[in-house]
Amino acid sequence: MILNTNLKKAVLDVFLVFAIVGAIIPGSATVFSREIPPDYRYKNQQVALPPEIAAFISAKEKQAEDLAQQLNLELDPAIKKYFTIAKSGRIGESQQLFGDINDQANSTNVVGQLAGPIWQVIIDAKLAVDAYGENDADLVLATTREMVESLPAGCVYFGGTDPGRGLPTMFCSAPGDPFSVLTQNQLEDGRYLRLLQVELGSRIQLPTTNEVQKCIEDYKADVQIRAKQGKLKPGENFRMVDGKPKVYGQVSYMEINGRIAKMIFDKNPDHEFYYEESFPLDWMYPYLTPHGLLMKLNRQPLNEIPAGEFQKDEDFWSKELAGKIGGWLAKGTPLSNVCAYAEKVFANKDTSEFKGDSKFIASKYALAYSKWRSSIAGIYAWRLSPQCPQEYGPKNDAQRKQLMKATDFAYEQACALCPYSPEAVYRYVNFLLPLGRFDDAILIAKTALDCSPMAGPFSHNEQIKGLIDQLEKFKEQSSHRRDL
Repeated sequence: MILNTNLKKAVLDVFLVFAIVGAIIPGSATVFSREIPPDYRYKNQQVALPPEIAAFISAKEKQAEDLAQQLNLELDPAIKKYFTIAKSGRIGESQQLFGDINDQANSTNVVGQLAGPIWQVIIDAKLAVDAYGENDADLVLATTREMVESLPAGCVYFGGTDPGRGLPTMFCSAPGDPFSVLTQNQLEDGRYLRLLQVELGSRIQLPTTNEVQKCIEDYKADVQIRAKQGKLKPGENFRMVDGKPKVYGQVSYMEINGRIAKMIFDKNPDHEFYYEESFPLDWMYPYLTPHGLLMKLNRQPLNEIPAGEFQKDEDFWSKELAGKIGGWLAKGTPLSNVCAYAEKVFANKDTSEFKGDSKFIASKYALAYSKWRSSIAGIYAWRLSPQCPQEYGPKNDAQRKQLMKATDFAYEQACALCPYSPEAVYRYVNFLLPLGRFDDAILIAKTALDCSPMAGPFSHNEQIKGLIDQLEKFKEQSSHRRDL
């Protein structure tokens, strides 16, 4: 069954609205903050940071001091205090102080040290502190090693979430060594670009300020044309100010960042590129193949995903899930079984028969792994979607069936890892609806609601309730059409 265009667009609108919520750090979409209760962040907790992480924070402090010296400035006392508290592992105090600095750095009249690259150095340290303050240290180290060991020396890596950007950065002995870490989320921010020029300018080719500005102006011109054609994406916003377009909102900013990321990709043809999704960047889809937890950005667009990649991806993630939730989930496992497992373990906290890692499912990394898995499912789903140009879609029924099974299984795995993950839930729903699988979509949404640890009018629970209402209406409308 194929849904009508308005019906599919309505659900896509819901997904996009939800997907852009929750990035607390400019330039690093978080997969943690959505799930941490408000009273948690500023508890007066202290942890023993691993020596290598304390050393990393000290290195960032030295980098901030050097940058201040280059600007003929004395490092701001609040910034000095932040690094002192961060190195001590006093998580609550460091988060509170970072919040105060963050407010200043993102104010409309930001001046001084926070108007330059020093702000980005503070963010790097903040990601390190949070990683070890909010999660089991052994899990953080294991995840970091898995990511780092999968990235070849000399490559360029676009990180997109807090752990996806922060963890590999922490394990680089120096910027660009053994690989270059960038976040695709903040490429249009001049402060971040200046830091990249300092850190990586001798290793990779980066866009100039003028080239970044051209990307911004080209996007503004494109937005105006598409607005007249009625082709703006949900969440893509602009308004005319003194006769000139001014863009705003997360979707618009990521459209600009995507263009700059493409420029960096094109400027460095001799480097391999790898990617962790923050917000989907359309141009990348034809280039992407699975690469462990991450994705590889191939040098040329692929007319199809090589057949062997599906099995390699399935084998990797099946092994991952076996160690984290047990080895019960296999291709062909009914979705009802996945949801029953989630209700028992996540909603009812019944781990009496649980064969996985209890520390993992209780950590924020369950959400991170679920996002990583759903991102890979997304590159499969794109090739089945109406948005995919014909040359990149399946060429025959066998290829279509292979893509369908790979996509469905990957989304099942993502929901098993964390059943309330927004990316997993909304993307899976978008995959199921065009197939007429209304009951499965409703089941996924209801399971997410039951398992979510968050509550209150500003939590994503209210959005999931709205999604469930929409899905039930869609199902009723579809049933009514069949009866006519």
